[in-house]
Amino acid sequence: MKCLFANEDGQALLEYSLILFLVAVTCIVAFQTLPPVIINLIDRVEI
Repeated sequence: MKCLFANEDGQALLEYSLILFLVAVTCIVAFQTLPPVIINLIDRVEI
């Protein structure tokens, strides 16, 4: 049983994959949420 947990190469790859996935999801949500906010700010500033 001990030798099953000795190799951590796959674990590091999985952790990097999860981090990349979370960053991608955060970017997608931000790009879908922010444009209306930015447009409203530009409309308020417009002379």
